Amino acid sequence: MLAQNSSLVVLNAFCRIDQAQKQQINTLDLIAFFHDNGVVVSEPDCYMLVKMFDSNGDGLLSLVE
Repeated sequence: MLAQNSSLVVLNAFCRIDQAQKQQINTLDLIAFFHDNGVVVSEPDCYMLVKMFDSNGDGLLSLVE
């Protein structure tokens, strides 16, 4: 049950960040999400965040990653 709840939380967060519904998140998506939520972040910080979880090296995050 906890695993199902965790998956739903991740899916919800992913969908909120991926507002264009392109099934991928890039650095600019993260910047926009943080900005919309009143958090100031730099592009290099968002780039590093994407890079940290980008398992295939394409510069994008999919839901699987």
